[in-house]
Amino acid sequence: MTSEQRIEKLEQENRRIRRTGTTVLVAAVVLLAGCIGLTATNRAVAEDTPEPGVLTATAFRLVDTSGATRAVLAMERGGPVLRFLGEKGEFRAVVGLNEFGPILLFARDNGKPGTSMGVGGKGPSLAFADTAGHLRILLTVEDSTGMPAIRLRDTTGHVAWTAPEQQKR
Repeated sequence: MTSEQRIEKLEQENRRIRRTGTTVLVAAVVLLAGCIGLTATNRAVAEDTPEPGVLTATAFRLVDTSGATRAVLAMERGGPVLRFLGEKGEFRAVVGLNEFGPILLFARDNGKPGTSMGVGGKGPSLAFADTAGHLRILLTVEDSTGMPAIRLRDTTGHVAWTAPEQQKR
């Protein structure tokens, strides 16, 4: 074998080794990318999969044997609210969180507000309404001063009596 033939044979082997190496390298990169993608997909699916026995929704309805809605748990104005309804579908009670804070509200038989309790931007309050749903008695504690207040309203909605007396401005 001449030296030219030998050089030609070595160059062919060199090209074959480079092609094989390139193919192996490309296959390894593809395999690695596939494994990374599969791992990321499995992790995303695992994070989105709720725990066994956990239901996820934006609202739940509780119905009686006749199919009438009696309670609704839903997100309203950015907070969870549980509403209870009477046999005729009238509003009866609410427990929830709204934009002002936690609230508990009881309604009369006619669906009009009766009694409410909550903690708003100024502090806690307890309110009583008449049969028409108009606010008549309001008890509060001002967070900024710690001062309690009682306000009684007449049938027109104007403050009839307050303690402590409101200061004139």
